[in-house]
Amino acid sequence: MFLRVVALASTCTVATDPQLGNDRIAGTSMRAISCSAALVTALALGACGGGEGERRSGPGPSLGPAPALGSTIETGGSPTALAAGEGGVWVADNLRSRLLRIDPRTRTRERAGTAGEGPVAVATGAGAVWVASAGGTVSRYHSRTGAATGPPEPVPGASGVAVGEGAVWVTSQAEGTVTRLDPASGRRRGEPIKVGSQPTDIAVGGGSVWVANSKQYAATVSQIDPASGEVAAPIEVAKGQIFALTYGEGGVWVAVSDEVRGDEIDIIRIDPESAVPEGDFVRLGRPGLPVRLAAGAGAIWVAQAGSASGGAAVAANAGEVLQLDPERRSRVGAAASLPGAPTGISVGEGSVWIAIGGAGRVTSVDLTAGPG
Repeated sequence: MFLRVVALASTCTVATDPQLGNDRIAGTSMRAISCSAALVTALALGACGGGEGERRSGPGPSLGPAPALGSTIETGGSPTALAAGEGGVWVADNLRSRLLRIDPRTRTRERAGTAGEGPVAVATGAGAVWVASAGGTVSRYHSRTGAATGPPEPVPGASGVAVGEGAVWVTSQAEGTVTRLDPASGRRRGEPIKVGSQPTDIAVGGGSVWVANSKQYAATVSQIDPASGEVAAPIEVAKGQIFALTYGEGGVWVAVSDEVRGDEIDIIRIDPESAVPEGDFVRLGRPGLPVRLAAGAGAIWVAQAGSASGGAAVAANAGEVLQLDPERRSRVGAAASLPGAPTGISVGEGSVWIAIGGAGRVTSVDLTAGPG
């Protein structure tokens, strides 16, 4: 039995975990230690008791300009996810079941290939591009040609994909599992790993695989040892649900709410070494769904749907992107308005890339241009 041990002097919050996001893995091992002493029970249930009251807001937003938006690329269809890497920006078009590639230098759409039925997630790594489709498949594509390299691998209810630690990891929302694929062949490796209910977003980093289990009122984060496939005790992060998860900048970042409707959405950090959620969080000033997260270039990037006149109703044609300081747990500058509700975000190839699903567009934040 695996239990997390935390020093008595530390303050922590344990979690509970519905929605979607993706990422990578570095090299440290899970801090899951086998014990049976009463001290462990006290630490697990007392010092790390869950609940909104244990979380505390970080500093307020720092003054400064909004991120500078770059050019907008027309993709058509309905881009639902994207990933920057392997020399391109790869966009999953859910409406037309296509995989698109954008040249990050010229900001032009270069080619379109067919993808599985209803692609919902895309990741890059191990010399390839990986697309998970709601039709229940995962496909591998050549990173230079964009052509499929073999038949799709069946994964019922595939909803999230990430690459790292020698494998490709795919969540099955329908079966509550994570499937490992061989990065060279794209074929299944071993039996699916049972995690929590309705897993969606998945990320690899800090020596573990991290999974957002998105069922309402049963929302948790699962931590998988990539070597053994063993799953540690679920990490409780909120009373309501998880909307997004990513890894980067030294932490696991999760968008959570203690209400199912997401009237208040917090961005929290899980320490990858202790697997314990930290107390400080950033509360989004204008809640709106969907929310997407990405980490990189020294920041955490949040893309979310906008609110109509600051109210609870989400404007279908509005959105924003904002930058968070991962050390201070605070916003950096103002938010930049987006030309629609965002459906995906990724950092790489010199920019932050944001998919705008309803508008059939991809826009970017140019990291080399400085504040705008």
